[in-house]
Amino acid sequence: MTKEQQYNNEPIGNNNITMKRILLFLIAIFTIQLAQAQVVDISVARQAAQGQTVTIRGIVTNGAELGVIRYMQDATGGIPIYDNSVTPNRGDEIEVTGVMDEFGALLEITGVTSSTVLSTNNASPTPIVVTPAGMNISNEAQLLKINNVTFTNAGGTFTSGTLNFSDGTQIGQIYLGGSHALVGTTIPQTAVNLTGLSSQYNGSAQMLLRDANDNVVIICSIE
Repeated sequence: MTKEQQYNNEPIGNNNITMKRILLFLIAIFTIQLAQAQVVDISVARQAAQGQTVTIRGIVTNGAELGVIRYMQDATGGIPIYDNSVTPNRGDEIEVTGVMDEFGALLEITGVTSSTVLSTNNASPTPIVVTPAGMNISNEAQLLKINNVTFTNAGGTFTSGTLNFSDGTQIGQIYLGGSHALVGTTIPQTAVNLTGLSSQYNGSAQMLLRDANDNVVIICSIE
């Protein structure tokens, strides 16, 4: 091969190498994005490391009554989403991509990069019936039901914060935000059935009672 041929061939070879590198780079980026966007069960997402991006799909189990946070649930588990950009209604089925995080020991998804409402007006998941001591990490962020309990300070007035309840042998705790519909109302003096979301703060299990939508009494208040 002459010097002229070598000279003419070098750019072509270099260009081919460059194009191959660009192509491999684009394939790698596409693969990463595809992996990040792959929908996984919520139970799988809950095992992901903090800071890892996950994509999940499920039914939203609360609305604006609990503030910014939205709890969602699929057949395998539940998890809250905390992001101002995510504002679905209770009963919406959504697909969310975000980053695994933790607040007060509660696993949650933040830093949402994608949120899509897939359908609306879906039925809420059937609550899991547990005892007061049955609220724990195994059912965190899922809808629960605790039957035949009485509140501390029965006959008094609900205030924001925590309040204990008991089934006679075990003690549990609810948490009400300052704007909750129950705040300022009378605490029942008789036994009630509670339905709400299993949550926690720094290791202390709490049931979150949801509010009513459109002034309709919801089972997640007091039955």
